[in-house]
Amino acid sequence: MITGIDVSKFQGVIDWNKVVSAKIVNFAFCKATESMTVIDSQFHNNWAGIKNVGLVRGAYHFAHTGNDPIIEADNFANSLGQLDPTDMLVLDIETSDLTGLAFTNWVLAWLERVESKSGKLPIIYTGGPFFNAHDGTPDPQTMAKLSKYPLWLAAYVVNPNNYIPDEWKALGWKFWQRSGDVAAPGDTVLHLPGVGGPVDKDVFNGTLDQLKAFALNLNTAAHSSATDAFNFIADNSVKP
Repeated sequence: MITGIDVSKFQGVIDWNKVVSAKIVNFAFCKATESMTVIDSQFHNNWAGIKNVGLVRGAYHFAHTGNDPIIEADNFANSLGQLDPTDMLVLDIETSDLTGLAFTNWVLAWLERVESKSGKLPIIYTGGPFFNAHDGTPDPQTMAKLSKYPLWLAAYVVNPNNYIPDEWKALGWKFWQRSGDVAAPGDTVLHLPGVGGPVDKDVFNGTLDQLKAFALNLNTAAHSSATDAFNFIADNSVKP
C-alpha cells in the first residue's frame, strides 16, 4: 500500500514542496466545496500545489443532505476547472438527518450529477457504522447503484475490513483514512514538513502505478458495468 494525505483550510497554507521532500506522500486529496455555495479558502492553492509537485490528486465535497443534492453537486463540479486524466472526485458523506431511501436517493443524485458533468466516476468517503445506520436496508438495485462508486473508508482502527459498509463488503475499500488527530493503537498521527499540525493519513490498496491505473479507469468506468470496473481494479491490486 502507498500513503497519501487529505487536507483543507484547517491545515492553513501548505508548502507542497516540503511535503514531497519527506518522500512519504504519493497522493493528496483536498477539500473543494461544502454545501451549496461554500468553496474552501485553500482549495485553489492546494489543487494547484498538488499538481505542481507531481502528486496524484483528488478533490472532495463535504455534503449537507438538508440541501438539494443537484445544487451541491453543481457547486462542486463548477469549482474544479479543467480536470486532468488522473484527477479523482469525492463525495464526503459523514453527517445526515436523512435515513433510508431518502438518504440513498440523495447520495445517488449527487454522485450521478457529478459523474454526468465531469465524465468521472466519483468516490464515496464514509464510515461503515454511519453509512449502515443511515441507508436503511437497501434493495439489491440500490445496493448495486451505490457499490459501483469506489469506497474511501474512514476508520481509525487496526482492522478496517470490519468497518466496511454493507454495499462494499464484497468489493472492499480502495482508500482507507487510517488516522487524523488520533490514531488506532499501534498506529501514529502523521506530521509532515510543510503542514502545520497533524494531517489525515490515507492509504491506497496498491502501488503507485496501480493508483494511476485506478484513477484513469474512473474516466471510463461510467460507460461500463460495475463488474467490469471493479474487476479491473481487483486484477491490478496487490494481493495479501
